[in-house]
Amino acid sequence: MGSLKKSVAYALVITIMVSIMQLTAVSASDSSKLEKNIGYAFQVAKWFVSGIDDKLKIGKPIVAENLQGEFEVAIFDIGNEGFIIVNLNDLSIPELNLECKNPYAGVEHPVYNGPLCYYSRIGDSIISIRDLSLLEYFKGMDIYKKEEIQDKEGYISKLFKNTTKGRSLLRVEKYINGRLEIWNNPDQCCGAVASAMCMRYYNDYVDSNYVENMYLSERELIELMRLYVGHNGTLSSDVVFGLNNYFNYRHVDNEAYYTNGFNYSLLKRCINNSRPVIVELRGHSTYKNHWVVAYGYCEIRGNASYIIVNDGWGYTNQWISIDDHVRNIVYFKK
Repeated sequence: MGSLKKSVAYALVITIMVSIMQLTAVSASDSSKLEKNIGYAFQVAKWFVSGIDDKLKIGKPIVAENLQGEFEVAIFDIGNEGFIIVNLNDLSIPELNLECKNPYAGVEHPVYNGPLCYYSRIGDSIISIRDLSLLEYFKGMDIYKKEEIQDKEGYISKLFKNTTKGRSLLRVEKYINGRLEIWNNPDQCCGAVASAMCMRYYNDYVDSNYVENMYLSERELIELMRLYVGHNGTLSSDVVFGLNNYFNYRHVDNEAYYTNGFNYSLLKRCINNSRPVIVELRGHSTYKNHWVVAYGYCEIRGNASYIIVNDGWGYTNQWISIDDHVRNIVYFKK
């Protein structure tokens, strides 16, 4: 820990100063506590990213509140493109992306409610950064808020102690062998988009009978999947029922199933067999439950486990902690 901490000390001080100056007015004691927590978050971000690529630089933080108006996370740029989010209370990393730009860049009064839930507070309203829709609270919505750990220095010391000096993080990282299309979510039909990406993958890498040639393009295949799995509030049972009807229509030997709750071991087996998995994120504050496609996973020894997904809005290589907002999965027999 010592050598890395010294190497980033100056950058850390500058980073914290810039961040604090950009925040709204807080009391002196709250400002001091926030400054320390940002410093801890910076060290965790640096530790994590250096284990992936020690040449990547960590940028200055953007601090976001939770839905209750409390400072909750710091979002750091990674290199020229990419970002990592660190919780200021328990120093967990709910998500990161190594390829797509920081969603909070240039956003005033940022608000974060867990993976893919990006907002801005405008007066008394909370607005989605993605589509400028007004957030409306609904029953059962998850509120992203972590309990604070008191000994943050001890936590960080343990992280570095468990990492072999001069080597990458001790991790297992696995992806499907083929390429997953990066398709976008039109008109809130994420279940259809996720299904379309999977059917295109199966057509390209398993059997060309999965999709007729006239439906191979993004728009046509998504529209076709809307007919089978529906749109706007698609449930796990809807996705499975629709995909199984589609398999029967195409006369392909496959079957879709869903789990009642998240099954990480099953997801890993599917990825190890080079098969994508449709994952439901629960309690999304704008889109209720949202569907993404997992095409990889990563396990950090002694720290956290992540699914690596295409988020259905054009973001790929999105790492999401399995501890945050992950619900059911839809997987395939073959």
